[in-house]
Amino acid sequence: MAVLLGLAPMAHAVGWVSPTGWTNGGGWTNGNRAYDNNITTYASHTAPGGVPVWGNWITFTLSAPILCNQIKVFGDYGQGHVDNVQMDVYNTGTSAWETVFTGSTSDAAWFTTPTFTARTVSQMRFRYHYYASGYVMWLHEVSLYNCPPVITAPTITTLNATSIDTNSVKFQGQLVNDGGASCTIWFEHGPTTSYGSSTVAQTGYNTGDIFGTFQSGLTTGSSYHYRANAQNSAGTTNGLDVLVTPKAPGPGVWIDPTSSTADGSPPTPNSGQWANIQYVYDADAKTAASLAHNVGDASPGVYLYLNHSAINCDKITITAKKTDDITGIDMWVFKDGVWVNVYPTGTFLDNTPLSVSFTAGSVTQARVRFSTNNVGISLGIYSFDFHIVGVEHCQSFVDGAFTGAKQ
Repeated sequence: MAVLLGLAPMAHAVGWVSPTGWTNGGGWTNGNRAYDNNITTYASHTAPGGVPVWGNWITFTLSAPILCNQIKVFGDYGQGHVDNVQMDVYNTGTSAWETVFTGSTSDAAWFTTPTFTARTVSQMRFRYHYYASGYVMWLHEVSLYNCPPVITAPTITTLNATSIDTNSVKFQGQLVNDGGASCTIWFEHGPTTSYGSSTVAQTGYNTGDIFGTFQSGLTTGSSYHYRANAQNSAGTTNGLDVLVTPKAPGPGVWIDPTSSTADGSPPTPNSGQWANIQYVYDADAKTAASLAHNVGDASPGVYLYLNHSAINCDKITITAKKTDDITGIDMWVFKDGVWVNVYPTGTFLDNTPLSVSFTAGSVTQARVRFSTNNVGISLGIYSFDFHIVGVEHCQSFVDGAFTGAKQ
C-alpha cells in the first residue's frame, strides 16, 4: 500500500504552480524573474572557478505546500559549459531535502522531469554542474506540478463485539487507513462466513475512526459471523471474520438499551419526538439520535426513553452533543418500580462520556432530556449504556457462597 507522508491541503488547484519567493545560495541574480511567467526574462548565475564543480543553489518557495510529482524548467543547458543539473524538493512530511532529478535538460526550451513519487513540497532548489568557467547561465522559468491526491484502497480491522446481550450485540470495527479519501463503512453478518446480511452503510469515515452497529433479533446461544468493510474511490476492503455468540450479560459489564420509547407526555410546545434512535446503541461518535428544538419550544424538552429487561444496575453513561445553547442534561432511571432522578439538570462536556453512579437496584428504563436557551438547535445523543452490578470485593468464601461481598 502506498503511503504519502504529510499530505497538504489543496491550497492550489491541480496544475502547474509558480513559486512566490526565492533565496540566493550564491552567484544568482534576479531570481524573481524565474517565476514571472515570462520566458523572455531570466535569473542569472555566473560559473564559479575550480571546475568541474557544482554551482550554488537557487531556492524557490511556494505560498503554500502542494502535492508535487513533477517540475518543469525553461533555461540554458550545455553550451560547452554545463553537463548536468540537479533539482531537489523540500518534503514537509519528512522535513528534509530530497533529490528528484539529476541529469540533462533542454537548452532554451521547456524541460519537464520524469514523474517522481508524489510528496508534499514547500520549496524547490536548482543548480548547474559546470565543467568550464567564465560563463553566465540563464534560468527563465520554474514551475512545480500540483497533482491530485493519490488514493489507495482503505485498511480496516474488525474489532470484537461489545455489549453482548441475550438477543443483541454491537458489531465494531476501525478504519486503520482511509487511503487518502473519506470512506463508506458497513458490516456483513450471518450464521456462516457467507454472511447473507449487511448493515446500513454509513459515509464520511476517516483514518482512525472506530464505528459500530447495534444488531438485535439474534438467538441466544447461536454463533454469528461478522466482518467490517470499507470502501473509497480506489476500492473495497473486507476486514477479517469475527465470531460472536449472544448470551445473558454477566456482572460488571456495560450493555446497550435494547429498545426505546417515545415521550408519552411531552412538554408543550415542542417540535416532535427523537429520531434515528438506533444510533444511541452503536457507540459511534459520527452518528447520533437527534431532536429538533425550535425557538419557543419548552425547556427542559422532550424525554428519550431507553429500555432494557430488568437488570441489577448501578451506573449509566451517556455521550451527547453540547454547545453554549445546550445548558444542561437531566437523567432518570426507573428503579425498583419508581422513577429516580440520578442527575438533575447537570452540566456535561461535548462528545465526552458522562458516567453517573447511584444505589444499585432493578432497572428497566432510563430517560434523558436537555435544557436549552430559547434558540433553534439540533440536540444529539451519541451513545448510552447501562452498567450491571459486579462483585467488587469479597472477604471470604464459606460453604460455597461469597460473604462480605460489596455489590
